[in-house]
Amino acid sequence: MRIRTPNYSSLSPNPKERELQASAETNYKQFLAIATYFRHHKILEELCTLDYFNSRLKKSKAYSYNDVRKWLFNSWNTERILLLNSSLLELDNNYFILQWSFPQAYYAAFASTLAFFKTVGYTENSHSAVLRKFGCLVAENKYPPGISFYCDGTKSNPHYHNINFTAIQSAMELNIFCYNSVQDKICQFLKTTRKIQLELKREESGMKKKFLTKSGQQKKNLAESEWRQISKSLGYTTILNMLYRKRIKANYQDVETFNYEGIRSHQINKCLNNIVNNINLTHETMIYKAIGFEEYNEIYQAYGKGKNIEFLDKRFQMINNTI
Repeated sequence: MRIRTPNYSSLSPNPKERELQASAETNYKQFLAIATYFRHHKILEELCTLDYFNSRLKKSKAYSYNDVRKWLFNSWNTERILLLNSSLLELDNNYFILQWSFPQAYYAAFASTLAFFKTVGYTENSHSAVLRKFGCLVAENKYPPGISFYCDGTKSNPHYHNINFTAIQSAMELNIFCYNSVQDKICQFLKTTRKIQLELKREESGMKKKFLTKSGQQKKNLAESEWRQISKSLGYTTILNMLYRKRIKANYQDVETFNYEGIRSHQINKCLNNIVNNINLTHETMIYKAIGFEEYNEIYQAYGKGKNIEFLDKRFQMINNTI
């Protein structure tokens, strides 16, 4: 199925309306591409082939049961709300709920990342530090290939890793039955996310001081070598950065798009559920492997026993049957 952007000029004579339609469709295709990409990968099987998972994944000496439990509970609470949105979005005129799906998706994934970090002894806590560390771990092949696509480089010269950019289509197309088309859409999403990250990094006070004219004024245009310095300071752009970017846009920058009645709210929320499920399944499996069945089961039972939380029960069964 090739998903093309409609001819918006025929749908609305209003330029603002057409802009909202285009933005809404872009959001749909971005997350549909990632969810489709995940379906091409067997995350647990990939995870179990990793040397890190099999030989080097261990519980830290500083491991705190209570900290890991806290962040897993936080992640599961947020994921439950995200899943609840699906039933609400099926009702008429509830499209506006989607605005909050993006922060929920990001925080559910962020909290599971922190639960894993607390397990193995990584000390990063802030959003920027966790995102950067996650990127380093992805680049070190400590995550399964299915969620390990990332981007580095500059605005004009991005480099894609663990995913192929073939440029077989325009930026507005997506064919979900063509693996190259799906990868292209994700690469475009990575590129725009990294561009925004680089521009924000440039505006940081410490970075501004590095790029001045001879007269001491802020440079308006940077050379490629200067953008490379910013890129090196930034780190990698990953799936978590993409979720974080949409969390910011949904909260502050792009509210009108997510309040647009024509946005494919239910479909986007379904894709977000899929993405969060794969990220959290990965982290929960690694936590289980590190702390063992007894402690992980204690956390799982303390949270879900008797509550019939279908997604959590299913994941626990998958993890328990895998390890």
